[in-house]
Amino acid sequence: VAGAGAVELLGHDPETGAMLLERLDERRPLSGEADVREAVTVLGAVLARLVAVPAPEGLRTLGDAVERMLAAVPERVGLLADAADRRL
Repeated sequence: VAGAGAVELLGHDPETGAMLLERLDERRPLSGEADVREAVTVLGAVLARLVAVPAPEGLRTLGDAVERMLAAVPERVGLLADAADRRL
Protein backbone atom coordinates (compact mmCIF):
# COMPACT_ATOMS: atom_id res chain seq x y z
CA VAL A 1 0.00 0.00 0.00
CA ALA A 2 1.45 3.32 -1.06
CA GLY A 3 2.38 5.47 1.90
CA ALA A 4 1.90 2.65 4.46
CA GLY A 5 -0.40 4.80 6.58
CA ALA A 6 0.89 8.17 5.42
CA VAL A 7 0.13 10.24 2.36
CA GLU A 8 2.28 9.47 -0.65
CA LEU A 9 4.70 12.16 -1.81
CA LEU A 10 3.94 12.52 -5.52
CA GLY A 11 6.47 15.25 -6.23
CA HIS A 12 8.49 18.00 -4.63
CA ASP A 13 10.51 21.11 -5.40
CA PRO A 14 13.65 21.16 -3.21
CA GLU A 15 14.24 24.83 -4.00
CA THR A 16 10.93 26.07 -2.59
CA GLY A 17 10.07 23.18 -0.28
CA ALA A 18 6.74 22.71 -2.07
CA MET A 19 5.30 19.19 -1.97
CA LEU A 20 2.58 17.50 -4.01
CA LEU A 21 0.85 14.98 -1.75
CA GLU A 22 -1.82 12.41 -2.52
CA ARG A 23 -5.32 13.30 -1.42
CA LEU A 24 -6.68 11.48 1.61
CA ASP A 25 -10.17 10.00 1.77
CA GLU A 26 -11.95 12.60 3.90
CA ARG A 27 -15.03 10.34 4.16
CA ARG A 28 -13.22 8.06 6.64
CA PRO A 29 -11.82 10.18 9.49
CA LEU A 30 -10.54 8.25 12.48
CA SER A 31 -12.40 10.74 14.68
CA GLY A 32 -15.63 9.26 13.30
CA GLU A 33 -14.87 5.83 14.79
CA ALA A 34 -17.47 5.19 17.52
CA ASP A 35 -15.30 2.63 19.32
CA VAL A 36 -12.49 4.60 20.99
CA ARG A 37 -10.45 1.44 21.60
CA GLU A 38 -10.64 0.58 17.91
CA ALA A 39 -9.58 4.12 16.96
CA VAL A 40 -6.57 3.95 19.30
CA THR A 41 -5.67 0.49 17.96
CA VAL A 42 -5.74 1.80 14.38
CA LEU A 43 -3.71 4.87 15.35
CA GLY A 44 -1.14 2.71 17.15
CA ALA A 45 -0.80 0.42 14.13
CA VAL A 46 -0.28 3.37 11.79
CA LEU A 47 2.33 4.92 14.09
CA ALA A 48 4.13 1.58 14.42
CA ARG A 49 4.38 1.33 10.62
CA LEU A 50 5.56 4.92 10.29
CA VAL A 51 8.36 4.61 12.85
CA ALA A 52 9.48 1.17 11.61
CA VAL A 53 11.47 2.83 8.83
CA PRO A 54 14.33 5.04 10.04
CA ALA A 55 14.10 8.69 9.03
CA PRO A 56 16.58 9.79 6.36
CA GLU A 57 19.71 11.50 7.64
CA GLY A 58 18.98 15.09 8.64
CA LEU A 59 15.22 14.61 8.98
CA ARG A 60 13.78 14.90 12.47
CA THR A 61 12.29 11.74 13.89
CA LEU A 62 8.91 11.27 15.54
CA GLY A 63 10.78 10.78 18.82
CA ASP A 64 12.52 14.13 18.37
CA ALA A 65 9.21 15.89 17.72
CA VAL A 66 7.54 14.27 20.73
CA GLU A 67 10.50 15.11 22.96
CA ARG A 68 10.22 18.80 22.01
CA MET A 69 6.45 18.80 22.58
CA LEU A 70 6.79 17.14 25.99
CA ALA A 71 9.49 19.61 27.02
CA ALA A 72 7.04 22.46 26.33
CA VAL A 73 4.20 20.96 28.42
CA PRO A 74 5.12 22.47 31.83
CA GLU A 75 5.25 25.99 30.39
CA ARG A 76 2.10 25.59 28.30
CA VAL A 77 0.02 24.06 31.11
CA GLY A 78 0.30 27.35 32.95
CA LEU A 79 -1.33 29.09 29.99
CA LEU A 80 -4.56 27.09 30.35
CA ALA A 81 -7.33 29.28 31.75
CA ASP A 82 -9.32 26.48 33.39
CA ALA A 83 -7.79 25.02 36.57
CA ALA A 84 -9.41 21.64 35.81
CA ASP A 85 -7.59 21.54 32.47
CA ARG A 86 -4.28 22.35 34.17
CA ARG A 87 -4.71 19.35 36.50
CA LEU A 88 -4.89 16.98 33.52
